[in-house]
Amino acid sequence: MDDLLRTAVVLSATDRRPPHSVLVIGSHPADIALHAGGTLARWVERGTRATYCVLTGPDGEDGTPAELRRAGQRLAAKLCGVTDVRFLGRGELAAVVQDLRPGRVLAPGTDPLEEWAELEAVPELWLTDAPEPNQYVDVTAVLERKLDALRSDAAWAASGADPEERLRERLAAHARAGGLPQGRLAEAFQVLRPVRRRP
Repeated sequence: MDDLLRTAVVLSATDRRPPHSVLVIGSHPADIALHAGGTLARWVERGTRATYCVLTGPDGEDGTPAELRRAGQRLAAKLCGVTDVRFLGRGELAAVVQDLRPGRVLAPGTDPLEEWAELEAVPELWLTDAPEPNQYVDVTAVLERKLDALRSDAAWAASGADPEERLRERLAAHARAGGLPQGRLAEAFQVLRPVRRRP
């Protein structure tokens, strides 16, 4: 990711309008709902066309069969208003980006994004779980949808843990960092505009 960050312009933290389309990349079925489910629900409500691209192996690390995990991700996506869910290997991602030409991409800030050169072509890149967030989206009104999406994931269900308390604390901390009023909840992103490298 360091290479991508060196070749990107950090955008100012403003309340941008929802994009016409967004491609959302997640390495595990619960990642998207955990880090961006509320933001996506808000965007879709306002007309954004969203596509989930889930980069998963055949089975989960907890032994959950792939089809069960996929069913959980489809349900989680539906709870956020998203019906286009694709399960791909990293080698297939470039073709999806070229086909969809999304106005915005959400991707994990902890993954080695310098290997994903195709993301340099997108207008905006929103990194989740990034070390230096500069954009905060108020998700207070859609918290229950975000929680429902998380609870639909097989791994969460198998653990028997309820994510609400820890999630509320995390979202409240993001809201404070973003200068939102007390009592609000927010998701945090580092927003970049990738710069195309010259040959």
